[in-house]
Amino acid sequence: MSANYFAGIEAGSAPRLDLASLIDMSFLMLIFFMVSATLQRQEADLGLRLPGVSGSTAHSVRAERMVVTVDDREEIYANRDRLMGQTPDERLDLLVDRLRRFVALSAHAGQPPQVIIDCSGKAREQLFVDVLGACRKSGVRNISLLE
Repeated sequence: MSANYFAGIEAGSAPRLDLASLIDMSFLMLIFFMVSATLQRQEADLGLRLPGVSGSTAHSVRAERMVVTVDDREEIYANRDRLMGQTPDERLDLLVDRLRRFVALSAHAGQPPQVIIDCSGKAREQLFVDVLGACRKSGVRNISLLE
């Protein structure tokens, strides 16, 4: 007797593949990884005031502020000073360092630091999110966006 007889396969029929158990196992693994993963809310922790929404006027601008600009070429400027790094990561590290010094200076002056982000519409969205992450790393919580 052949092995096919004991496996329940009829002689002359094509073998078939049952995928039901494979699909069930895939969904179980997906649910396991979704439940066991930790969700990080890094960018969602920052409070943003959009222009025109918060009711801020030109008279409410304080002296303690820093303007971070991202231009069309994806260069990063802090108060019109270009951050000179070879790679985007180096420029972001320089931005974090500059923002940390600005936070320390604002704390010494007794005012909360305010950062205004002016991002070009042609820059990558990920670079904007990275600038927000640099603000979070440096301890800036008061962020406004320019139109």
